[in-house]
Amino acid sequence: YYPESYLETAFSVSKIAYSFTLQVEAIENNTGEVFRCSAILCGEYGQYDMSKGVHVTLGSGGIHDIIELKLDGDEQPHLGATLDILKLAKQQVDDYLCVVQLD
Repeated sequence: YYPESYLETAFSVSKIAYSFTLQVEAIENNTGEVFRCSAILCGEYGQYDMSKGVHVTLGSGGIHDIIELKLDGDEQPHLGATLDILKLAKQQVDDYLCVVQLD
C-alpha cells in the first residue's frame, strides 16, 4: 500500500516523462508537432531574452517556430507585468553571479 501523495507524485513524474518522450520523438522524426515548451523569446509577445512557456513546433534541431497566441485585452498587460518581475529576478541572479565570479 502506498500513500496517496506518493501515488500522485509518481503519476505526475510519469506524465512528465511521457511528455518528454513525445518531444524527443518529435525532434528525432522531424514531425513539426506542437508542444508547450520553455523557449527564449525573440520578439514574441513584445519580449526579448526571456524564457517563457510557449507553444512551439518541434523538429530536427529542436524548436522550429514559436507560435504566438493572440492575447485578450487584459492578458498582454498581465503578461508584461509577470515578465517584468522575472526580469528583475534574472537581473538579481546575474548581479549575484557577477559578484561570485569576482571573488
